[in-house]
Amino acid sequence: MPRPDRSALGGGFTDEMSRLSGEYTALVNQAELLRHRKGDAPSKEEAELWAKAADTCDQIISHSRGLRDLRVQWESRKQDCLENVKKIADLLAPPPPKEPKAPPAAKPAAVSRISTNTDGGAGTASGADPDFSTRNANEDVSAEMIRSWYQDPPDKGLDELVGVRELKERLMEEIGNVDWQVLNNVLGISPVQSYFLYGPPGTGKTELIKAFAGTLMPKGFKFLKLKGGDIHNKYVGSSEKIVDAAFKEAIDAATENPGCILFMDEVEGVCVNRAKSNIQGHESKLTNAFLEARNTLRDCKKRVIFFGATNFPQDVDPAMLDSVSMIRLPLPDEETRAEYFQKIAFPTLTLEPGLTYEDLAAETDNFSFRELEALVKGVKVQLRSVLIKDEGNWVMNEKGEKDQSATDKKLAELVENGGVTLTMELFRKEIKVQNLPMDKSEIRAQLLAFEQGSR
Repeated sequence: MPRPDRSALGGGFTDEMSRLSGEYTALVNQAELLRHRKGDAPSKEEAELWAKAADTCDQIISHSRGLRDLRVQWESRKQDCLENVKKIADLLAPPPPKEPKAPPAAKPAAVSRISTNTDGGAGTASGADPDFSTRNANEDVSAEMIRSWYQDPPDKGLDELVGVRELKERLMEEIGNVDWQVLNNVLGISPVQSYFLYGPPGTGKTELIKAFAGTLMPKGFKFLKLKGGDIHNKYVGSSEKIVDAAFKEAIDAATENPGCILFMDEVEGVCVNRAKSNIQGHESKLTNAFLEARNTLRDCKKRVIFFGATNFPQDVDPAMLDSVSMIRLPLPDEETRAEYFQKIAFPTLTLEPGLTYEDLAAETDNFSFRELEALVKGVKVQLRSVLIKDEGNWVMNEKGEKDQSATDKKLAELVENGGVTLTMELFRKEIKVQNLPMDKSEIRAQLLAFEQGSR
């Protein structure tokens, strides 16, 4: 989403942000002054001041939607405040000694870490896999959390996606190479492959990776997926342990199966560019932990395919970018949009005389896939309304009353048999209603600057 023009937000926004920023600064100063007066001794009062400062950060974050850099800055400050609260709480009331854990009950030898479904999928956190177990769980990373990373087979493969033809061919070649293990070993080709996808929001990065996984999972591969938000934790050090567990779990899954795909979305929040002037201590630690954990893939000699994705590659640490295959996903071009409308969006609709899918594509320049999906949904809602309001479409029962159930079936068959026509007028109306596409000039300028700087 593009950042709003600050000048358009009005003086009210500026005044409120100024007030909250001043409140935060005052609370932090009070906390630091209190610690100094008490001879560097922690206190409950200091913890309360840091907690209030974190609450103030929350208020600022809620006002910063669309202003990404500002939001990231205050989320980082909030994290620092919460870390201070946790540190003070631990100092004031150290946790009691841990009681020795009872040895786990013996499991039957046949029980696997991961249930082996015939379709190559894995259990999910919904409880569909009661036999799930893992050696990578600990006090900070529960087995339930790890189980939630395992994804079921996606409903689409690479051959069902439109656009990005060269990239799909590249990934299909990767899939074909999976079966040449002996030859790969003799040639010294590492079984670990790492890809990094970037581009404007809504360009289909996640869908592409899921489709790639969906093509490999029938071969027995497992698919683990995490987002940056899944990794961040309010407790000091926990985020680093989650990252470490994720990479270890991927290696273990690849050890017990033909291979594993590990996908981390929103990598900019997990592997923060350490060259940034405002990077916080916990961000630097998390970046180091991420890089160390990812480096373990190089030595594991297991078939692990790592994918990272972001809309903001300039915010990712260069040490990460230097060791992966960089792939930019552009906005769908006109040919891809026409293919999308024909094969995905409106395969059963009839276009009005003279209207072509290329005409629809020409109307949607600068649209992302996400915006195309929103547009298509709106068009279909309009069509539904038109069909329902047409009295001639209704089926009457024996009493002469409208039969909704019968009409529902009649209209569904009408759509399936190509009996519903899409007009350019309706299509353009929905574009206007949704005010699409969004302005992408800022994100494009950022990506261009990133690419020019990385050459």
